[in-house]
Amino acid sequence: MGSAFPRIEPTEAGSHTRCRPLWLPYADRSVQQDVTHYRAGVVTSASRSARLTPNQLETLLQRLSAIEILPGVRGHLRPLRLVARQTPYYSNDSHWWSPDNYFAGGQLASYTTPVTGTDDPELFESERWGNFSYAIPVAQGKYTVTLFFAARHGSPGELLNSESKSTEAAHIFNVFCNGQAILQAFDPVKEAGQSDVVVRKFVGLEPNAQGKILLSFVPVEGYATVTGIEVLPL
Repeated sequence: MGSAFPRIEPTEAGSHTRCRPLWLPYADRSVQQDVTHYRAGVVTSASRSARLTPNQLETLLQRLSAIEILPGVRGHLRPLRLVARQTPYYSNDSHWWSPDNYFAGGQLASYTTPVTGTDDPELFESERWGNFSYAIPVAQGKYTVTLFFAARHGSPGELLNSESKSTEAAHIFNVFCNGQAILQAFDPVKEAGQSDVVVRKFVGLEPNAQGKILLSFVPVEGYATVTGIEVLPL
């Protein structure tokens, strides 16, 4: 490989050291989606796995902004953070959030009016709305799942700004984890009070028989919504 790029040697069998790409905003999104980590010469993503030749790996490295090498523990999930947008996000608390993934149904919407009640309003500038679910693959164990919501009064997909007045729209819904209700008749606007941000944490959740944490967002009135999902192993 060229000296301008770090050389990554295949790890030994059974090792779970992984390399995670770090992206600048202008990095090629196709690579962002396809390359999740490199382990024993294999690039894996949510949809496929492929063994890389040295030339293929060198091509990928030429298109990366940086690489962070993190030690792993067998059967132990690293923190997973998903934000409802098409690009990664680096939050004010120094965490990388991955683009929206593992979802079924719903649509993305973005807004221009910043939310209040947080020191990181940019994190909440988009959402997934509708009737939708997330099937997040995890190893066996117990997890803390944190859901992030922005309380908005406008209709879904409406681009809000200071010069336009939003119309009232209902956002009342239930949230289920593997079929069990964890939020019922949840109204982000009501729960937020004087703020625009609502955060709900659930401790001790376990994957289903398929090895996934299945989060279902089911409308009661209007539509369901979520801005971000964080999954941390206990």
